[in-house]
Amino acid sequence: MKSVLLVPALSLALSACVPSETDTPVTVAKATPMLPLAWEAGHPERQPWSAQLRNALRAELARFGTPADIDAYCPRYANLDAQDRVEVLATLVVAIAKRESNYKPDTVFAEPPPLGVDSIGLFQMSYEDNLAWCSMDKSRDSLKEPLNNIRCAVGEMARLVARDGVIASGSSVKSGKGLARYWSVMQDGPRHFKAEIQGKTNALGICAG
Repeated sequence: MKSVLLVPALSLALSACVPSETDTPVTVAKATPMLPLAWEAGHPERQPWSAQLRNALRAELARFGTPADIDAYCPRYANLDAQDRVEVLATLVVAIAKRESNYKPDTVFAEPPPLGVDSIGLFQMSYEDNLAWCSMDKSRDSLKEPLNNIRCAVGEMARLVARDGVIASGSSVKSGKGLARYWSVMQDGPRHFKAEIQGKTNALGICAG
């Protein structure tokens, strides 16, 4: 009696495991692999910089939004998922660091009057900015700490892009919008590097493909 009851039950269980001809295959989307960022070339010890940058960008992604001029950096940006948007922004941010400090965390530049402050580290931040989301401890040179400098820069970038709704416009600090308010390399004109930086992001497969 016991075996008679088990056979049909087993048969039903097995048939439930066999897909029918009408079953729709499940497609699992594959995320675009994260490639090494430019500052890692020949410097594997900088991988933590990339991890910090990506984490900071993920946290601020909503504030970056979809800037009005984003097509100049990545025509497909509006259709990208969050991970790919982070990769576009990470490429842009690293390109800024290249022109600001050549990836040297100890870089210090004495800004001429009327600023009269020191710009320090990867993204040339200043203690006088008094940012609340990162360490601004001059006594221990906190802006020369790469991970902290990255935190400072990304938070300020997100704030400026959210404020103006653009990545960057204007040819001076006075006329600048977005990142051009703070980083001169993102200002318009041949003396700056905005076009070069746009070329870096546009070269990404997710932007050109």
